[in-house]
Amino acid sequence: NELYLNIQPQYDAEQRIVGAEALLRWNSKELGEVSPVEFIPLAEQSGSIHNIGMWVFEEAFTLVQEWSEKYGIENVPPLAVNLSAKQVQHPDFCKNLEVLLEKKPFERGLIHFELTESLLLESEVESIERLRKLSNLGFFLAIDDFGTGYSCLGYLNKLPIDKIKIDKSFTFQITEDSRQASIVETIISMAKSLNMKIIAEGVETEAQMQYLLQHGCFEFQGFYFSKPVSTQEYQGMFELQLNNINDY
Repeated sequence: NELYLNIQPQYDAEQRIVGAEALLRWNSKELGEVSPVEFIPLAEQSGSIHNIGMWVFEEAFTLVQEWSEKYGIENVPPLAVNLSAKQVQHPDFCKNLEVLLEKKPFERGLIHFELTESLLLESEVESIERLRKLSNLGFFLAIDDFGTGYSCLGYLNKLPIDKIKIDKSFTFQITEDSRQASIVETIISMAKSLNMKIIAEGVETEAQMQYLLQHGCFEFQGFYFSKPVSTQEYQGMFELQLNNINDY
């Protein structure tokens, strides 16, 4: 009972919340706050990532179910959860997910699974089929940290990818490094040509946001807009936004 979720909102060009990402955190009684960079690889090595991942799914599914009941499905921004190769490769992945879905009925499109490029490269035929099943169940698939790994362009045709997420390492330097900026522009252009949505993470300045807007990226995530917050604080943020919309 030491794990918990933080939520980082995602915004559009009008600085309205259009989605969010669920981020796993660990507050250890012995060690204090432990970075995911430290404990996630250990969880993958030990095999405990599957159980941890299912806990994250249950928490995320519960949140969107509760928000849908309270605010209406049409008013709830989608929530992204991360999916690792080790989770997908687990033999009980689909079975346990189906059991969980029976317990937590909700609009599947409100959950976006974020896949890393390494997941696509490590996945065998069986894992690819499991990812297709997620899409067939109504979940959205997004490629996280796009451009940081080896090329996974071949998988863009093999899988029903809905969104590409520009990695923060590119976003961070787009106003200072012309080569990084060119990579970002290429990713945006490719996503558009494939009819995929595009979002940039790691947006920290007005200049970065304006550059992305000028080149066709209209969704953002980063400290310029909001740091990760508690689930309660996030709920209050989009509830305030919803109330402001209803006032007009």
